[in-house]
Amino acid sequence: MQEKLRTDLERSWAACAPVGGPLATEVLDELLTLWSAPARHYHNVEHLHECLAELAAVAGDLSTRGHRSIALAIWFHDAIYDAARHDNEAASADLAAARLGQLGESPDVIATVGRLILDTAHRAEPATPEGRLMVDIDLSILGKPADRFDRYDAAIRAEYAHVPWQDYRTGRLKVLRAFLARPAIYGATCFKAAYEDAARANLDRAISRLESARN
Repeated sequence: MQEKLRTDLERSWAACAPVGGPLATEVLDELLTLWSAPARHYHNVEHLHECLAELAAVAGDLSTRGHRSIALAIWFHDAIYDAARHDNEAASADLAAARLGQLGESPDVIATVGRLILDTAHRAEPATPEGRLMVDIDLSILGKPADRFDRYDAAIRAEYAHVPWQDYRTGRLKVLRAFLARPAIYGATCFKAAYEDAARANLDRAISRLESARN
């Protein structure tokens, strides 16, 4: 991990962790180890850092508590990630509850963080404004410049390298078409204005690429 990236992440963690000291450092080290696992081609520290940067850009529109809960949820939302399993969000929420409990976080904040993490499973419309913002942050990659999106798209395939091509192609097309079919990909006004058009163009291009690919 680059020194500047680690420094930025350490600052972010210090700003939202319930307490400082050795235990908070242990949790930070555990999280960074998880996020840095070799099999993580997209769901890695770069994704973590980008999500935290998206949150920082809209911090002025949030209450202190709302900002901190979302920051903690970002730190934990893909802490557990294995492309071969289907309960990553639930497992990450469980890890957040355990570690934040050890750090003395309040039960209300722990529950909020858990709900925000589960929102990133993208199976249902989030029930809260904070949840909608969390989902928009997680999906911000879809609206990035074409070269960054294409690098993300290739990294997802690398994470699913264990899946045969035709099966991957079918599943990936289903996911991308579902996002494109939404009336709006982003719920928060700032994200819709910044990323909606680019996300639809990126999704169109990725779908066309998959539809025409043979292997």
